[in-house]
Amino acid sequence: MVIDTDRRRGRQPEETAYQQIRDVLRRGRTFLLTTHCDPDGDGLGAELALGEALAQLGKSAHIVNSDRVPPQYHFLAGNKIIQRYSARAHQSLFSTCDVAVLLDAIRPERTGRLAPALESFPGIKVAIDHHGPGGWASLELSDETAVSTTQVVYDLLCELPVKMGPNVAGYLFTGLVTDTNGFRTPNVSPRVLRLAAGLIGAGASHEEVCRAIFASWSMGCVRVLGTFLARLNTAARGRVVWGVVRREDLRKYRCRPVQIDRFAEEALRVGTATIAMVFVEEPLQTVRVSFRSRPGVRVDHLARSFGGDGHPQSAGTRMKGDIESVVVRVVRKARIAA
Repeated sequence: MVIDTDRRRGRQPEETAYQQIRDVLRRGRTFLLTTHCDPDGDGLGAELALGEALAQLGKSAHIVNSDRVPPQYHFLAGNKIIQRYSARAHQSLFSTCDVAVLLDAIRPERTGRLAPALESFPGIKVAIDHHGPGGWASLELSDETAVSTTQVVYDLLCELPVKMGPNVAGYLFTGLVTDTNGFRTPNVSPRVLRLAAGLIGAGASHEEVCRAIFASWSMGCVRVLGTFLARLNTAARGRVVWGVVRREDLRKYRCRPVQIDRFAEEALRVGTATIAMVFVEEPLQTVRVSFRSRPGVRVDHLARSFGGDGHPQSAGTRMKGDIESVVVRVVRKARIAA
């Protein structure tokens, strides 16, 4: 499977990890694939692309996630084969698969309810990501030069006898679009754009992917956005902008928390802002926090300081506590980072 010819072959420090994981993909027979909770287009695209590639290689691949596929990703051809994790239903699967592959995450705790099963998995543990080192997997590939995990998966598949078709191309392209915010992030290179063009040439639908990710909100979600924008606050002379989404807003307008991560991007439209945040009130005294920032200001370190993860300009975390106290703690640190 070859689209572009600029793959840095033999030059990246991760090449040994790439080759070791290719060997596992060749030798293994049964694979368990998963991604982080509240899956996004990169995690879903990576596991679906790898799953179809493994099927082409004659392998058995099972995709099991903690959470349902969000509505905006139902357009992905393979979304119906993704199973939602149940400890009882999947106990046998987790104990018999040869290989477990964690995609778009490097630590099992990011998978939510799957974490204990992954920690005790008896077979080969593989983590494929582009965020940073973790320590859980026996084979770990975290290529921080890649813009998305689907780009890492593409580089893996290039050396395997896998045919690129519209489905695989669409899955890989979805991850590129998701994690570059429509090719608007600073790490978008000529190579990334050539790869995107090649995937479109192989059958990925640019219009379908972009419409699903950026223009498929429900009316309820749009109404929650209006409420969120009306509550925006600022700090550090406008460099920090944040807003809150209450549980009653979600219930009233039937909007799922996973649908509103991009609200922070709307807050970042404020001209003075260098960091924007959205705080979402969830059940059991839990607050979901999404961070966005302009180039030159990193929010991945900020998210990690609160137990989260992410990219330099896009990150997130979940925190325990009432929303008022969480806001005070996070804004205090964000003022310093901005």
